[in-house]
Amino acid sequence: MIKTDRQFMFGVVGAGKLGTTLVKELYIQERLEWVIAKSKSGRDRLEKLDINRYLIIESIENLKSLPNMIIIAVPDSAIHNVSVALADRFGKNLKDKYVVHTSGVLGREILSPCEEQGASIASLHPFQSFYFESDNPLPDIRWGIDSTDEDYPLYASFVQLLYGFPVRLTDKSTKEKALYHAVASAASNYMTSIIQLANKIADSANIDSNQFLPPIAKTTLGNNLRGLTDSKSIPLTGPVSRADAGTIKLHIDAMKDNPEILRPYCFMGLATTEMAHNAGILKDEDYDKIMTIFKEELK
Repeated sequence: MIKTDRQFMFGVVGAGKLGTTLVKELYIQERLEWVIAKSKSGRDRLEKLDINRYLIIESIENLKSLPNMIIIAVPDSAIHNVSVALADRFGKNLKDKYVVHTSGVLGREILSPCEEQGASIASLHPFQSFYFESDNPLPDIRWGIDSTDEDYPLYASFVQLLYGFPVRLTDKSTKEKALYHAVASAASNYMTSIIQLANKIADSANIDSNQFLPPIAKTTLGNNLRGLTDSKSIPLTGPVSRADAGTIKLHIDAMKDNPEILRPYCFMGLATTEMAHNAGILKDEDYDKIMTIFKEELK
C-alpha cells in the first residue's frame, strides 16, 4: 500500500536512537517531510547524518505541514504530551492522518487526543535494540502492532517499507503490554549485563575477552535459540546445572576482593539456580544448597 504510493510522507517526533534510525531510512527513501528535534544534541546528530537542515524543526508549534503519518519516537513519559500538542496544533486537520508511537509498553490509547480529532492511531513497536547509529538494525525485525482491524493493513505496509515483519498483537498481548515489553528487556538488556559481567571477570582473570568470549557467547546463544520451541528444555551447562557447590565456592572466593563482580555474579547465580530448579534440572536439596551459597554472599 504505502510502498506503491510515492506521495505518502512521514514526520518523526524525536531524535533519539530509534527516531534517528527511522529518520535516516525515511530520508534515504525521500519520504521524510520533517523531524522534530527539541534538543541541540538531537539536531546536531541529524545534521551529522546529512539530513537536510530545513527538515529539522525545533518544536511542534513551528510545524507548517501535516504528512500522512506522524511517528512519535520519544520517551514513554512524553508520548501523551506530544499527542496533546499535535491535537492542539492541528485540530480537525488530523482527520484521515495516521499518528503512531513506538513504545513497547504503552497501548495506542495514549494517543486518544489525536484520535478525538479524527486521526487513526496505533502502537508500532520494533522488537530490536538500537545502539550504534552507524548500523542499520531495521531489516528483518518484528514489529508488534496494536491497531484497529480496519487500519492494520496500512500499518503492516509501513513496517514492510522498513524491511521488517509486521506482527498483529493479540488482545491478550495488548492487555499485557508490559509483559510483552519485558520480553524485549530480558532478551536484550539482561543479555548485555551478562556479557559485560563476563568481560569484567575476564579482566580480573587477565585474559583477553575479545578472544575468549565471542565463541562461547555465540554458541550459548545458538543453543538457546534452538531450544525456543521446547520451553521445557533449557540448554544449561556449568556448575549450577551440576549442583557443583565446590566450583561455585571457588568462583566466589576468587572474587572476594572485588564486589563489583562478586555481587552481580551472585545475583545472576540466584536467577540461574531458580530457572534450573523450575525446569527440573536441580533437585530440591541441591537447589536449597546452591541458593544458600549465593545468598550468603549478598548479606
